[in-house]
This record gives sequence, C-alpha cells and structure tokens, in this order.
Amino acid sequence: MPSTKIDIPNGHSMLKPHNLNIHENRHDAKFYDTMATIMSLRQTYMNDRFIFVKGKDMVPILKGLGARDTDFELLKSISDQTSPDPTLDYRAASLGCYCIDFEARDIRRLEQQPYTLTVQEDYKRHDSAIRRIFAEVPTDMQENTVVQALMIFMALVFQDVPITPRDQLDYSSQSWVCMIFNGRIVTDISKGIFGEPALEGVHSDGIGSHDVSSI
Repeated sequence: MPSTKIDIPNGHSMLKPHNLNIHENRHDAKFYDTMATIMSLRQTYMNDRFIFVKGKDMVPILKGLGARDTDFELLKSISDQTSPDPTLDYRAASLGCYCIDFEARDIRRLEQQPYTLTVQEDYKRHDSAIRRIFAEVPTDMQENTVVQALMIFMALVFQDVPITPRDQLDYSSQSWVCMIFNGRIVTDISKGIFGEPALEGVHSDGIGSHDVSSI
C-alpha cells in the first residue's frame, strides 16, 4: 500500500491531500448498506422535515462514504485554527463557500466573499446588514475526508427535496451554494465574556433551503 504521508523539509510529515470519491467504494458491499441507510434518513427527512442522527450512527455512515479513520482524530482539533469573529467577542470562526454541482457530480470551493445577513432574511441582531469577513476554512479542514463525507451526505439527503421557495433565489439551477461555518463558542467569566450559541434566538440565518448542524 502506498504511503499516505508526505515528508516536508523541517523533518515532519503531513497526510497527503485527498479528495473523497465515493465511487472508489462501489465494489464494497458496505457502501450499499451505507447508501440504503442514507436513503432511509432522506425519507424520514421528507416526511418529518427534520432528522437527528446520533454520532454513533453517523460515524459508520461517513466511513461507508470513504472517510478515513485518521481524519476523525484530526477533526477534534480543527477548531484550533479558527480566528476571532468580526463582531462577537465570544466566538472564533472560519467560513468556506462551496458549490455542489449535481450535473458535474462534484463539489468545488468558491472564492471568499463578504458575508452579510439582513433583517429581511430573518437575521435580527446587532450586526444585521454589516459586511463581515471571516477567516477562510483552513486546508486541514477542507481536505479532511470526514468533512468531505459530511458534505456528500448532505447532498444525498437534500437533493430534490421539495421546499418552499424564498425570495431572490434561483431554484432552477442544478448547482447549490453551500456555506461551511466552523464556530467555537467560549465563556471567560474573568473577562466578562459569556458565550451564546444563538444570540438572536431561533432563526433561519438567511438559509435558502436546508441546514446541517454538527455538534
């Protein structure tokens, strides 16, 4: 089996970049068990409009899509690479923008752009309508096969699920814009900082159709 690591000049080594391709598992019977599980969850989502998948159930699904065991361990420290939030003192965050292209059957990264949400998009907070620029999702997160498998899982569950259209969105396109937001919320009583998972309360955050939260 070829090495999965690359030696770098400082004497350390790093994992080789890897783009997950679920077709590499098409000859593995477990892959089809995984797809059957995902389709069952999709049916529940269509019927109930939400699903909750426990971690112990999600792990084998992600492995069935090709996520590597080593990447689960690496994911535990990925939030160490977040940067201070532009408007909240109790949060560190990173943001990535991706295109899920169902015609080309791929997911590709889009260029960074300012992030703005308004009251009209159900975003009622002190920083509504403010142009915010978040640090970009780091390479270690983008190339993590667990994260890639989560995106594939999301696409498989959500594709062609009927939804109520929202204003100013083009639902005729076969490409979706998908935002990955990695947030770390902290509380530091000595500094008077108290973390709020959702300062604005229940909200849809300008989301056009679907949302996945991983805790």
